[in-house]
Amino acid sequence: MHIAICDDNIADRHQSERLVGRESERRKTDEEGYYVDSYGSFDAIMPTGSMYDLFFIDLTDSPEGDGLDLVCALQQAGAPGYFVLCSSSVDYKKRAAEMAGRIPYPTHIRHLSKPILVDELRAVIDELTPLAEDRMPMIELRGVAIGDTAYVLPSDIICAQSDGFNTTVRLDRSDRKEIVVPGDAYILFRELEDNPYFYPTHDKRGFVNITHVKSTAIFRVEMNDGSVIRTSPYYSKQIREKIKELGI
Repeated sequence: MHIAICDDNIADRHQSERLVGRESERRKTDEEGYYVDSYGSFDAIMPTGSMYDLFFIDLTDSPEGDGLDLVCALQQAGAPGYFVLCSSSVDYKKRAAEMAGRIPYPTHIRHLSKPILVDELRAVIDELTPLAEDRMPMIELRGVAIGDTAYVLPSDIICAQSDGFNTTVRLDRSDRKEIVVPGDAYILFRELEDNPYFYPTHDKRGFVNITHVKSTAIFRVEMNDGSVIRTSPYYSKQIREKIKELGI
């Protein structure tokens, strides 16, 4: 279990570190460990958001926004964890009501008031631990552009095609439609090859998520977002058979 604390008040952050650290030690077993990291700003936590199962957040003086703005930014970037907003000068419950409809995953948010009480902290960890442990792991896509990183679910990936240097990955997401990552598509495909819905269109140059296939022809596969992937008669036939086998 990986836990992140993000608080721009140094004293509050250290107090949260102590409370969460003690609770983590109490729960640690031979089979399961708890790992707690601490951050003091928006920019510090954003690049590593995908690795955490649980977040404790309160930002009040950040130019990028408050703690709820950070939660929205992390969720939009694909961070899959659960978030506990710790209210001090900001009433996050009120802010969440005001932002209704603009929070990507509101069901992943819980609330605590500062100063944090041990019994309340324990209760929220009890509730969220099984949910966080059951979440589907995200895939990190590091783009060729510096600082361009996307965290996606396998189901978000429509297809990928390489030009021999970089790979364009098409995405089924509202916040972005593609990302260009370095190397052949096969590098990403190796992370997905155990998933029966992904199938190559070339040995190294491309693959598709067959749940997004609109039609196939001898030398091409058309996806339901309108993109077209080059292929060969062999792979085209295999994709059609796979679609039939899985009943899609």
